[in-house]
Amino acid sequence: MTEFRLQNELFRNEEVLENYANVFVHCEDNSIVEGHMLILAQQSPFCHRFFQSRKMEVADMIFPNIRQSVVRNALRIMYGKVVNVSNSDSKRICSFLYPNL
Repeated sequence: MTEFRLQNELFRNEEVLENYANVFVHCEDNSIVEGHMLILAQQSPFCHRFFQSRKMEVADMIFPNIRQSVVRNALRIMYGKVVNVSNSDSKRICSFLYPNL
């Protein structure tokens, strides 16, 4: 297993997070992972460019070939959570977080 984590733990109030989602990431099997533009844009240059280019209040991001577990874990890392993932998912999560590497 590979452990990922940010330096500080942000966004601990799960109830608040659930009520203000404005990004909907559509994954493999038509599953959806919810997130927040501000947080994703701060943590990911790719997300920042995506949101800037569209100037929207609600965003749908579509990744039909990425499993929900990969997206969910990548977003949890962006939110400062400690995430343990299998070695096979480690590369996929890195590709999602850092698509230009």
